[in-house]
Amino acid sequence: MKKLILKPYQVLNAEGQPESAIKYFQGQPLIIRFNGQSGRFTRDGQDDLGDSLTITVIAWRFFRGELFGRAPAEYAELFYVDKNRNLCVVMFTNASAQNLRKFMANLSYSAFSGAVQTMLNTVIRIDARPRTRKDAGRYNVAEFTNCGPADIRATTAFLLFCQDHKVYRADTRTVEIEDVLWSATYFTMIGLGVKRDGAKNEEEQQQIQKQYNS
Repeated sequence: MKKLILKPYQVLNAEGQPESAIKYFQGQPLIIRFNGQSGRFTRDGQDDLGDSLTITVIAWRFFRGELFGRAPAEYAELFYVDKNRNLCVVMFTNASAQNLRKFMANLSYSAFSGAVQTMLNTVIRIDARPRTRKDAGRYNVAEFTNCGPADIRATTAFLLFCQDHKVYRADTRTVEIEDVLWSATYFTMIGLGVKRDGAKNEEEQQQIQKQYNS
């Protein structure tokens, strides 16, 4: 009998066949919402997850344009796997998206044990922080904290999963949107977000792959 070889993200099902341990319906990840008014994270606007998240990102994307009938804005999406093995996505806009860009830039200068940190090999804590407008109105922005390197076994599994699956959120891929920057693990499509050869972060994936092969 031929021995089955499981990929790091796979398990055996009841029939003894390999299947993904990560639950994902293509183009429709589980949506986690960040509410800037309340400062709470919720599962699709329903289940309250608190005012912070700690995640390991498997893919990310920055984009801009008109979305859901709103004025043009800057957006960012982070894809991750939750404790129940669901592939989730959380989206940020405006100040929160800008904070994420700054955080990503700062990671370029961080290293643990000589290994370069990236968005895909770092444990990230996301906290809602209150702010006050000039008119005394209150709102919350997301702030991001580097919690150190992620488990290499998990990040290896996530990388291979993304190589075998198309990771994206379908309802944020429209002709009104232009992708600005994305990870090599994010699935792009010309005409839906990608209007030209974009700044896919190949260097990031090369750094991660080099770390895995060492």
